Amino acid sequence: YNHLDASGEIERKGTDQSWEATPQELASRCLLRMGEQVFDVTDLPNEARPVIDWDEVNPAGALARLCDELGCWIVMGLADSIVRLRLVGAGEELPIDDDVQVNSLTINPPERPKEIGVLTGPIRYQMDFALEPVGIDNDKDEDGNLIGTIKHIDDLGYKPEGGWGDQYPLWFIDVVDANDRKLALKSVWRYYRINFQPAIDNVALLGFDSETAWYIEYLNEQIATVLQNGAKTPRRPVVWGEFYAAHGGRLTSEPADIAYPFGAEVPSPFTFDRERTLVIFRDPVYGNGNTASDSLVYDEPLIHLRTACILRWPFDRTYKRYDLTRQISETETETQWLRHDELYHAYLYGELQNFGEVSDKIEFYLDAAERAYRQEFPQTITYAGLKLIQLDGAIRQATFRVGLSGCTTIYSRNTEQLDRTPSYRQRRLTEETADKQSAAERHLSALRRIEKPHKAYWVGDVGAG
Repeated sequence: YNHLDASGEIERKGTDQSWEATPQELASRCLLRMGEQVFDVTDLPNEARPVIDWDEVNPAGALARLCDELGCWIVMGLADSIVRLRLVGAGEELPIDDDVQVNSLTINPPERPKEIGVLTGPIRYQMDFALEPVGIDNDKDEDGNLIGTIKHIDDLGYKPEGGWGDQYPLWFIDVVDANDRKLALKSVWRYYRINFQPAIDNVALLGFDSETAWYIEYLNEQIATVLQNGAKTPRRPVVWGEFYAAHGGRLTSEPADIAYPFGAEVPSPFTFDRERTLVIFRDPVYGNGNTASDSLVYDEPLIHLRTACILRWPFDRTYKRYDLTRQISETETETQWLRHDELYHAYLYGELQNFGEVSDKIEFYLDAAERAYRQEFPQTITYAGLKLIQLDGAIRQATFRVGLSGCTTIYSRNTEQLDRTPSYRQRRLTEETADKQSAAERHLSALRRIEKPHKAYWVGDVGAG
């Protein structure tokens, strides 16, 4: 639930359905799976949309993690056995009446970091990247095996003496060697490599230069979205520009060059090899190097790949993220960071698209984290007899003692007085450790079951590869 698309909006699963779920809805589903029919989740903050991946998880553990993230505790009603979610530290005062035997109230200032902060996912940028034509070279190793280095088409070992200008892309008649011709037919005017020069001049705007090309991680989707079957989904990468295509992108062996004006999208389906920054077209795409007459001279086209990317810092290769901190004390301690990869800033050609939405969610998570560091006044009261008081986010523990001398009830507010019982936070740490070990074992088991790798796919309206 609550996964975001490239534009920062929650993904949809159909025309009128969304994968959005509020925290209270998520908590209710957990409690129902645990068999609870009557419960109260109204105190759980409902503004955030935490990203949820529940796959064969324990519903009690999932509920506890949700409450940890949003600053709530799970408490059980002593009188009615109703499960309630209560804000940490918020609750009723312990009653002072004639049944009080012992009343201890102290001040317990929490150990607070100087700052708490939220670290978002990598910042996304949508840009247009210039493409240059490349091909598979015929270079070989010392044993005579083909290496197939990707080179600019003018640097290929089988480039015709007269160049590529008069070579029809579906023939290449001047490439004499049969193996070389196969390489040319496979790659020349079909393989293009990102030549890190954004077509929309925003290099300076984003604060990096061409030397950082090694630190760009390209994504296989845009920030811009398109409406499909009533659902808003990220657009696939597109290639656009001014170019020619053999027979309009349709497979044919007859010369038929169709011109496309500046701004047109290339009709041929393609794959985007992000690791090698290669765009591989199914059909040839090229330009015209002769503008003086009607005859066509095959040349580099003016085309660009439109896609999103994320950046890594040059000095340590960490992702460029957005963070926001809040000072909560004067102590000289390190900042406590809360990581939320589901939140990220999205820039569309240099303009930030979602600052307000991301900032609101960050403030919400900071508020929840700060509640855990509020100053508490621990109090333990011993009452004569058996006394029922509702537990909440402040009254955390009840102890009933029955002996020869009579009955007493001990309630603890903002503290847990039984040393032989692990505290709530200690229990949660133990549970989380066990859950992580179990998740790691499930992941390893799933990897062993994988038999076939995923295949590449064409991006476009036609064909599948």
